[in-house]
Amino acid sequence: MAAMSHKPKKGRMRPARLAPGGGRERRKGNPARILPWLILGLLALAALPFLSKLKDAARTTPTPDAADAAKKSARSTPAASAGGSVSNAPRTAAPAANPAAVQPKARPADEPADDLVNQAAAKVAGRNWAEALALYDRAIRLKPDDETLVFNRGYTLAQMGRRDEARESYLRAIEMFPEYSDAHNNLGNLLMAEGKHLEALTHFNAALKADPENASIHNNLGTLLARQGRPREALRHYLEAVRLQTNYVEARYNLGTAYLAEGKVNSAMAEFREVLRQAPGFAPAEQALARALQPQPPPSTNN
Repeated sequence: MAAMSHKPKKGRMRPARLAPGGGRERRKGNPARILPWLILGLLALAALPFLSKLKDAARTTPTPDAADAAKKSARSTPAASAGGSVSNAPRTAAPAANPAAVQPKARPADEPADDLVNQAAAKVAGRNWAEALALYDRAIRLKPDDETLVFNRGYTLAQMGRRDEARESYLRAIEMFPEYSDAHNNLGNLLMAEGKHLEALTHFNAALKADPENASIHNNLGTLLARQGRPREALRHYLEAVRLQTNYVEARYNLGTAYLAEGKVNSAMAEFREVLRQAPGFAPAEQALARALQPQPPPSTNN
């Protein structure tokens, strides 16, 4: 009889029956009750090797969520600028040198595309744009859904002066990954250079929303605001850019020009001097500092 779930009541103990020969009678076990437990024990023993393998696999295989998070983080990380920036020209994010290093390799078929990307990165480093473009095009044929390759193609086209095609590639990359901050940033630079300030502002704001700690985006947005005649707002973004990256000489130079526009000559000179300390011979800062040191004409008075 199955045991009850509640606590049994206590009753008078029944005297044990004596077996023949004077010993106590042993109760025979019920085979029907023992058999299920025996089967469960055997099944547990048989499952041990499988459970051990499953546990080992869980330690070494990344989950889809973790892979997606790593990929998203890699997309939003700003790449180093290829080549130097001039004075207050917007800084442009360079293509990722090797997407395979930051994106998990899902299958061996990715290997040929990764080799092409590595070759293209070497061509970009040597400013061999036409050969880099050909390699990116071959890689995209192998991995057409890889937005990083599409972004890299757009960057290369922009360096070649093929702005319309670059714009299409950046838009395609954003369509594939709407929070692609580098693509929004570079597209904003193209649009700003074409005088399309409202469209550029939309993309800079989208870039900043996806990557608010990116000094380059703050500098570029500040540059756009300064061109729109909004120096006070520009000043705020330049300050954030140099806070995030203290050796960002272009942003610091822009900060000095914004201070001048606000009439804060001493603050401007301090920034120009800091630029020259970090980058001796930076001509725009030398010229701006010389102008700031000149005696200011007295305010005109009406007689």
